[in-house]
Amino acid sequence: IRQPKSSAAERAARKAAIQHALTGATEVPLGIMRASVAALRHAKAVAAHGHSAAASDVGTAVALLRAGFEGARLNVRINLDQLTDRAYADRVAVEIDRLQHDAAKAIE
Repeated sequence: IRQPKSSAAERAARKAAIQHALTGATEVPLGIMRASVAALRHAKAVAAHGHSAAASDVGTAVALLRAGFEGARLNVRINLDQLTDRAYADRVAVEIDRLQHDAAKAIE
């Protein structure tokens, strides 16, 4: 963000750099959401087929995965509001909704 902004060209370059950084700052937590859903699916299988003594471990894992998912979701949502590429933001918003549905389904 600390870039020169005295000329129109510098302001445009600064704005482009910020948008690029926001896209990266969106993709990282979005990846965490994807990984959390995949892990939640595995946790369900472990709970169903694993040793009964590991039930509390699975429950703890699910709680942590849900917390990580939710923190990442909040981060992505905040970034979406600042993105000027509305097509990208809309695609990500749709993916967030799908991932929320998939996460809920994985833990039912």
